[in-house]
Amino acid sequence: MTFAKHQAHAEFIKEWFNAAYPKLAGHFARVITFKTEYAQSAIDDFSTSGKAPHIAISVDMLDTGIDVPEVVNLVLFKLIRSQTKFWQILGRVTRQCPDLFGPGQETDCFYVFDFCQNQEFFGQNPAVTEGALAKSLSERLFQARFDLVRAIEEKQATEACLEMSEGPSLMSASAGRKSVFPRRDDDPRRRARIPDRLRRAHEPRQLHRPRQAPRRRKIPEARNLEPLQR
Repeated sequence: MTFAKHQAHAEFIKEWFNAAYPKLAGHFARVITFKTEYAQSAIDDFSTSGKAPHIAISVDMLDTGIDVPEVVNLVLFKLIRSQTKFWQILGRVTRQCPDLFGPGQETDCFYVFDFCQNQEFFGQNPAVTEGALAKSLSERLFQARFDLVRAIEEKQATEACLEMSEGPSLMSASAGRKSVFPRRDDDPRRRARIPDRLRRAHEPRQLHRPRQAPRRRKIPEARNLEPLQR
């Protein structure tokens, strides 16, 4: 297993290996990160004994959650200052594998190729603070997705509030019936938070016609009708 600093660094390591060993280029060493297509399939192939790839170049993906007993070589091409993460990476090569070095010869040693002096750093028992460095790729991806979902929910809530405030209010024909939007201005703190145009939209209005004076009907004058004389 090879642990790189970032995606571009992992690609550089793979290109360097392919240039040094052209006969093994393309299948012997592969980059396995969160940006790799069918990453789980590549991990399954790496976990299968005798199946390519035989070198996995990872960026914060294979630190935990993978168990390959055949792995006995670690290459650290990045700076590690988290003691928990350092021991998790070392745990990738501490699995027992029967008949690894021959019949009846189990795993009895492993090799760590540390190019960033991480073992010397933690060998001095420094007072490190967990999480002082940048977050891992998995943590950043989770945080980005969480922020995106929260932003979408806030946008939908804002649009729904604007539609309710700008749309026509449903009123009752009777004078005593209030709007479907109840007034909640009793609380001065809430009243201070509601904009004026939203408050006016929530004000109850009454639909009625102005009273008109009664119309006077003209009564025709009585005519003096003389009795008919025969």
